[in-house]
Amino acid sequence: MAGMASAEEETAEFPPFTLVPWSRRALGWLINWLVPFFLTNLTLNWIIFGQRETEIQASSTTLWSFVIVCVVSGALSKAGQMPGHRVMRIQVINLSGVPVSKPKQIFRNLAHSVDWFFLGIGWLLPLWDRRGQTLADKIAGTCVVDVTAGTHPPRVHH
Repeated sequence: MAGMASAEEETAEFPPFTLVPWSRRALGWLINWLVPFFLTNLTLNWIIFGQRETEIQASSTTLWSFVIVCVVSGALSKAGQMPGHRVMRIQVINLSGVPVSKPKQIFRNLAHSVDWFFLGIGWLLPLWDRRGQTLADKIAGTCVVDVTAGTHPPRVHH
C-alpha cells in the first residue's frame, strides 16, 4: 500500500532505548495520579460543597481534580520525569529520544483521558504495542523508557 511504512522501516526510525515493563509504568502511575487525584478531589469537595454533594457536583469536582493533577504534575516534571517516574526510574521521551518538555508532559497527561475510553484498553495497549505506547503516548508522540538500562536518553535540565 502506498504511504504505509513497513514494520522494519518503523522500527528503524525508533530510537534504541529500553522500554519499560507495564508493571513499572503502572506503579509510576499510582504514585503520580492516584494519591494526588484523591487528595485533590476530597479537598475540592470539602472546600466547595462541604459535607453534602450531588452526583453532578461530584462529577464536576472529579473533572476539575483530573485537570488540576494533570497540570500540576506536568509542571512539576523535570526532564520527562514526574515524581512517580523518578521513583520508578522511568522517563517520558519524544520519539526522537529527547525528554519531553513541561508543556508536552501536561498535554500528554490530559491525553491520558483518552486511555479510559473503550473500557481502559488505552492503558493496556503497552502490553502488546511494539513501542510500549498508550493511546496518550501515540497522541503526544511519546514513549516511556527505562533510565536504569545502559541505553537511555540524556538528562536535559530545564
